[in-house]
Amino acid sequence: MKISLRSILPFLVGGLSLALLAFSGGPAASGARGYTGAPSSGGGTEGTCSICHGGGTFGEPRLALRFDGSTPTAYRPGQTYRVTVAVRPGTGTANGYGFQAQFLNSASTTAGTLGEAADFTQISTLSDGRVYAEHQAVNQDSLFSFDWTAPEAGTGEVSVYLVGNTVNDNGGTSGDNGSTAPLLLTLSEDATTATADAGRTPEAVRAFPNPFYGTTRIQLPAEVTGWVDTQLYGADGRLLERATRAAGSLTAELTGRPAGTYRLVITDDSGRRYVSSLVKR
Repeated sequence: MKISLRSILPFLVGGLSLALLAFSGGPAASGARGYTGAPSSGGGTEGTCSICHGGGTFGEPRLALRFDGSTPTAYRPGQTYRVTVAVRPGTGTANGYGFQAQFLNSASTTAGTLGEAADFTQISTLSDGRVYAEHQAVNQDSLFSFDWTAPEAGTGEVSVYLVGNTVNDNGGTSGDNGSTAPLLLTLSEDATTATADAGRTPEAVRAFPNPFYGTTRIQLPAEVTGWVDTQLYGADGRLLERATRAAGSLTAELTGRPAGTYRLVITDDSGRRYVSSLVKR
């Protein structure tokens, strides 16, 4: 029995369209692919959004990155930043937006930890260990946000690769405009700040009891008053909980969580950070 190419072409095209449409849920999450234009983990360079999305009238997407409201040139080791991504059309008005970003060190492996993401934003990890921040669905708002905790001191330079997509939201990939090249932001390590914060090591913040079974009390330096931001991370670096609490009566509640080592990151209203390692029995 002969099967002609003409007879199966509609199915091939249909399958390809479904694969491309699946990326509306994020290319790393849906298609296990990175499209940031960064060096790829297996050698070579990743493609960009323009591989699939093109032919539109929006022009090259205009991209911007903000870390806690500004664009830095350096990062503080261990500090958590709220990163905001803006994707806007070069011309006209798009019906939806998407993006993908990753943070790499000089060895081209993921630098730092990507954490809590806002609506329409997600953190996706590939089998090779690469971690991406990306859209979770087509967003009519052109802003996306997520947390990034900078790597530990001694990591050195970090490169942020960002691409965006402006779409007409017609259910396909035609008539859109994806980035043909990434926005590259290079962050040096703030050695001065790292040295100044050296006294705020995990040992400088007491937790008692530690190890513990359910709840432990955190003792901050006496000068820390008012409200503090707390972030609890698991052993795998994932953000488990974030809350604002009173500094004077700070506790860590791990009842119901599995035994293991956790990391509590505390930021006071002046931006100073304190870290404690917690051991849950």
